[in-house]
Amino acid sequence: MAAAHEIKQKLKIALDETRMSIMGVQILIGFQLQAVVQEGFARLPSSSKLCIAAALILMVGTVGLLISPAAQHRLVERGDVSWRIVRLASGCIELALFALATGIALDVYVAIERIAGPVIAVCIAVAAFVVALGMWFVLGFFHRSDTKESAMDTSPKRTPLSDKIDQMLTEARVVIPGVQALLGFQLIAVLTKPFEQIPSALKAAHAIGLVLIALSIVLLLAPAALHRLAFDGEDTPLVHEFGSIAITAATATLALGLGAEIMVAIGALSGRIGLAAGVAAVMIVLLLALWYAWPLAARAYLQRKR
Repeated sequence: MAAAHEIKQKLKIALDETRMSIMGVQILIGFQLQAVVQEGFARLPSSSKLCIAAALILMVGTVGLLISPAAQHRLVERGDVSWRIVRLASGCIELALFALATGIALDVYVAIERIAGPVIAVCIAVAAFVVALGMWFVLGFFHRSDTKESAMDTSPKRTPLSDKIDQMLTEARVVIPGVQALLGFQLIAVLTKPFEQIPSALKAAHAIGLVLIALSIVLLLAPAALHRLAFDGEDTPLVHEFGSIAITAATATLALGLGAEIMVAIGALSGRIGLAAGVAAVMIVLLLALWYAWPLAARAYLQRKR
């Protein structure tokens, strides 16, 4: 009982830490998507445009990593807790923080280059990268726990329904703040003058992305609405089952919506719609692999092993 409680607490903390990170990542994605429809974008040097493109791809990959533990928890463990998910969350957060540090440095370069020129921008961007790595990795490395996690039981622990629903709602909260912020940036973009000048194909992609992100928000809020309006907050198996399906579907629409917006951004950056569509397709496949193919493969492997 004590071991199960410890796993539950560690998983909750891991999901909370993921939620802390993903909001900032989605804000940076919004900045990068907004940059390509701003009047000053055309006057940016090629180096800054490349930094925006690289940072956008990194940030979308970071989102993929940060949502992966929740996807694994839903599809592999079916809402039960296990040390495998806790360790996976730690590994995904480590990779995501490195990508986030790189993305922050690239965005800092773009902003400072406009203010003080490329030389100072490079110095400040490198400093930002080093400080981020120092605060996030060096300190943690010197204080890393020597707990032998390999000795821990990797099998899932039976989890009470109330805890499953609480964790399911926490997973929805991991995703939804950033998705809401992203929708806000999408809505603002259509009001800018440069947006009127982009090709019709990119406008259509933006419209599709906007609808998909809005649908993702609807799906993420649906479990809480059912829990409150249908059952007055009482825990029932239907809430957990419906919530798992809704959150799983929401990540699919999020992947497609992000892919559509990547197409808009890369198309505006390069002026080549074919290249933009190719990059968008690669990122969609990456996100779907992280959120669906990997968990389903892990579930099949663990079922055979157990």
